Amino acid sequence: MSVLKAFLVAGMFFLISGCSKQNDNDIPRVGNYATVPFSTGYIGNRAVYWIGKEAVYLTEDSQKAAGRGIFILDNDIYVSGYLGADPCYWKNGTIHLLPTNGKSGVARSIYVINNKIYVAGVINHDQTSNAAMWVDDKLTILDEGPSVSMGADISVSNGSVYVAGYTMLDGHLRACIWKNGVLQLMPFKTDDNPNSKNDGSTSEGIFTDKKDVYITGQEYHWNVSETAAYWKGNKLVYLENNVGAAVGESIFKRESDIYVCGYQYSEIQRAAYWKNNRIKLLSNHPSEARAIVAGKDHVYIVGNEFANGVQMATSWIDGQVFHMSEEESEAYDVKLGRIWVNF
Repeated sequence: MSVLKAFLVAGMFFLISGCSKQNDNDIPRVGNYATVPFSTGYIGNRAVYWIGKEAVYLTEDSQKAAGRGIFILDNDIYVSGYLGADPCYWKNGTIHLLPTNGKSGVARSIYVINNKIYVAGVINHDQTSNAAMWVDDKLTILDEGPSVSMGADISVSNGSVYVAGYTMLDGHLRACIWKNGVLQLMPFKTDDNPNSKNDGSTSEGIFTDKKDVYITGQEYHWNVSETAAYWKGNKLVYLENNVGAAVGESIFKRESDIYVCGYQYSEIQRAAYWKNNRIKLLSNHPSEARAIVAGKDHVYIVGNEFANGVQMATSWIDGQVFHMSEEESEAYDVKLGRIWVNF
């Protein structure tokens, strides 16, 4: 069965099982089983996840909410995000508020393994924001003190917990990971120009396998626009970009191929992705690619596209565009899951 057909008719299904993290190697292609994208974001003021194009609302319209991260494991669907000022996650539609020590926050990413629920995000207070991690609802502030930091994405590999994000160092934002709570700064190109005080880097996405850790984000320098990049361990790799600025937001590795999505900016901001460092633009409209995952046969990307005066949650499958809502909306994350499609 065509995966595009399964995507379009995904309302006619029941859920069979999910994939751990971002890989569908263990999914047998038999019968009418189909692998489809599960994504999350918001429509209007309501947190939502989508199975294919079918929206499942997590909240009512009484206060602003959004899903920021999604994870599929067996028959369970986990979504992290926020409700009002509170970081939270939903398991199969049931909300769990996360502790914040009386502050506000956002749960940006979620990972589930060995019956433990790992969440990364940020705690906000006054003029500060602090990278945070929750393990089974227990809060750990990763970056204490008056600073600007973010826990943007989380992964667990070989018994270690990795949070990708950024922290402030000597007035510079610096891309980093926290491995089991210990800060590791990513390599950063510096020079002696006095304007370099404005230089910095950030990271937004992480992928781990049994051997390596990959994160993606950007560098910015006093004389250069934002430069999309990824780090494999401590090795910094700049991504192809011939015009303007570019930013990487999500990274995925399948076999020997490395995929990054984000956006390129010249006259307008346009969603883009890179496969093995080669860029491909996804839209001619103002847009942004937020998350990417590669299955056996297809590449799935979600984000937003501005068209007809509205920002719409958008999915690209092998570059083919689908709007998941015609209302004000956005999709932030995508993983793969298996469904049985009834025709």
